[in-house]
Amino acid sequence: MLILATLLFPLLLMAVTLLMQRVEQPLRDESLGDRVVDVLRAGGDDDVEQLVAGLTKEPLRRYWQQREWWSRMTSAYHIGRG
Repeated sequence: MLILATLLFPLLLMAVTLLMQRVEQPLRDESLGDRVVDVLRAGGDDDVEQLVAGLTKEPLRRYWQQREWWSRMTSAYHIGRG
């Protein structure tokens, strides 16, 4: 079993490295940052507000969903200990 793990570990490590490279590649695109700067400079207040609203909508939804879940879990814990 140890020999199998020793042989498979490098392959697993290479697969993770390739996956991370695919994830990081779009983040390295400098033109994306330039386009955001152009929108912020050239756009009016409505354009900037729309951009910010679009970027924050999903993270805020997830935050409130997790907070609601956490509230339910802690209240159930306190009820059970009551």
